[in-house]
Parts: sequence; C-alpha cells; structure tokens
Amino acid sequence: MPRVIPFDSDYIQKVLKRIKKKNDQVKQIVLGNYSSERYRDIVVFNSSNSDDFSTLGRLIGKNTHLTKLSVKEDNLIALDASNRDFYDGLTRNSSINDLFLSNRRLLGEVAEGILRVYKEKNSLTRLVIVGANLRNGSGHTTLVTTLQRCTNLIQISLSSCNINDEILLPIVEAIRGRTSLEKLHLNNNRIRRAGSTALAALLEDTNCNVTHLHLNQNRIDNEGMTAIANSLANNTSLRTLDLHHNSISSKEPFCNVLCNTTSINSIHSSNHTLENLMLYPGNLSNREGPELQSLLKMNKTKNKRQVAIRKVLKYNPNMDMEPYFADWISDDERTLKGLPYVVAWFERANESYDGCPKKLSAIFQFTRAMPLSFAAATLFDVEGEKKKRKRGYEYLGKGYKFDKELESATDDLATAWEKIESSI
Repeated sequence: MPRVIPFDSDYIQKVLKRIKKKNDQVKQIVLGNYSSERYRDIVVFNSSNSDDFSTLGRLIGKNTHLTKLSVKEDNLIALDASNRDFYDGLTRNSSINDLFLSNRRLLGEVAEGILRVYKEKNSLTRLVIVGANLRNGSGHTTLVTTLQRCTNLIQISLSSCNINDEILLPIVEAIRGRTSLEKLHLNNNRIRRAGSTALAALLEDTNCNVTHLHLNQNRIDNEGMTAIANSLANNTSLRTLDLHHNSISSKEPFCNVLCNTTSINSIHSSNHTLENLMLYPGNLSNREGPELQSLLKMNKTKNKRQVAIRKVLKYNPNMDMEPYFADWISDDERTLKGLPYVVAWFERANESYDGCPKKLSAIFQFTRAMPLSFAAATLFDVEGEKKKRKRGYEYLGKGYKFDKELESATDDLATAWEKIESSI
C-alpha cells in the first residue's frame, strides 16, 4: 500500500474554512484521498490529528449544501469509531444523501459507524461500496440492517465486495418491496445459482421498479441465467441487464421471454421492456445473434403497444382470423361486428410499419368466411313482390334464397381479394 502523506496544516485550515462558509458550490467532501488538488465543487480532506476530524464533523453538521460524502477508509489515519464529534455532526447534517465507501480490505469501523448513522437518519438515496470484503468481519450485518432501514434508496452499488450467495440472500431480502430502488450494481462478486434465484424472485415482485441490474463478472451459470430470464416474463421495469463475464453459453431463455411465439396472446404478453442485454464481453457481442439483437432493438421503441404489434406481425406472417369470429356470432350467424376492431388494430400497426399489407389479408379472411355479408343490398322478386335483400340473404320459411347475380358478384369479390392476398 502506498505511504499516506497527510495534508499540511495550512491546507487543512483552508478546507475547514470552505466548509464553515457553507459555500453553495461545494457539494462533495472526500475523506482519505492522497491528492490535495482543489476542485470547485469537491473538498478533499485528511489529517493525522483526530481533533481536525472533530472540527470537520461539527462543521458538516451545520452545512446545508453538501450532498455527497466519499470515504476511502484505508487511507484514513486519525479517524476511528471513538470520534463522537464527527459522527454526531453527520447525524445533524440534513443535506447529504449520497454515500461512497471504499476499502481495499474490509468494511472497517469507520464505514460501519457511518452506516449506523444513516441507518437512523434514513436520508440516503444512493449507496456505493467498492472493494470492501463483506465476508470478513461484521460489515455485512451492519450493511443489511442499514438497507432494511434506508427505504429511500434509488441506487445501491456493491462492487468487488466478495459477495457470495450466503451474503447476498439477506441483502436481497432487505431490499425486497422497495419501490424507490431503480439501479442495483453487484458486479465483480461471487454470485452463483442460489443468488441468481434470489434476484429472480426480486425481479418478479410486483413492487420491483429496478431499471438497471449489473451482474457482470460473477459466477452465474446457465441455470441461474435462466431463472433471471424467466423472472422477466411479467416484469415491466428492467431496461438494462449486464451478465457478461459469467459462465453463460445460451441465449435462448432471453429470446423466449422477449417473444414467446407459442401464440399471438403469448407474443402480446411477452417482455417489451428489456432494451439492453449484455451476455458476452464487448468484442463478442455478436454472439448474441441477430434474433436477440432484433428483439432488443424493437423493445427500445417507447410506445410498447407498437412493440407488441411489431412482434405479432413479424412472427405471424399469416394471421388466422377464424378464432376471432367466435365472439361475434348471433343466432348461429356470423356477423361483421369484429371487422372494425381488426381493421383498427392494423391501422395502429401502420404506426409501426410504413403501410401494413397484412391488413388487407385479414380483411380478405373475413370476406372469404362471410362473402355475402360484404355485398350491397339489392331488390329481387319473392313470389311476385319486390323485396329488399338484407345483406345478401332473405329468410324464406325454413331456408335462405340467394340471388344469382349477388352470388356472381360475391365470387368476383373473392377472386379480387385472392389476387390482393397473393401479392402481399
């Protein structure tokens, strides 16, 4: 580890003065950094004197402009868990909502003390921990209790923290049902199949609003990946999923969940939200295949109704209209009540495609099934009296009497539709 060089007393006093002035340009304070380079919105602080940290804590307690606290614990010299002035100052502060903790060894006593402060305050919206070995010491227990109490978190990032399935399960349980959580980063850990299953259950929760999930550089296998993929069947929030650098060799579960071609209804109810999926490293992204890439591209359309229409049309080149007649049968007669709905649906499809020839095909199938219903009413002789034909038929006693000219006209109409369909 490089030797830590404490800042000189003049620089320390300048930093404390900037905090005391409550400069509204200073938004972040970094503790334990090596560099004393001055930034407009960041102050960097370290000292070999614990009294300086006590003063800093009291000033932080009165400051209302700071929003982010970054702590590089393994570089701190004179701050420990016994400095009550520092922690009391954090408790009194009302503006900090972004916490970054870094340690190359474990989550130490300073980080645990800070987490306990924010566990009671419940003011954090972003928590990032990098490099702390949560499998050693009591840090993971403190983290879980903090996550249970911090109900306003929007982002949680626990990267390179040596998290295995045993550590992950209580973490997932602590954040289950949090509607505020949008981003979850768990990259570069040791998550396996059990952890993947727990995360899948999280994504299936109706209260889950996570939009970004990063699980790259773990130990997730095909079975764990499949559990995560299947959990997205009814998920309408996740837009980005990063799984590259895992033990994954199949992409089919994601193809199926993005477009289940079992039926038109299953396509319509597939996942239309996931837009970005990383299964392989960047230079191997072509291994995801054209079908999966096409589905992800379709999902990037903001209007999800259009996405569903595109998938239905792409994977059903010859849509069978016969099932749709069942809902519009009256007195054992087929009617045209369903036709306007079909035409309207294909009109909406025009928003997705420049012209939708399948609309003509669908109308033709209606026409072919009920050709006489499309013909205009005509006058014809019934026992010497002029009668008006009602949509191509006239009820006479126990049967129907059809006009020969109308039948001929209907045949011509069907022939015309066949020509249209053959050109589609």
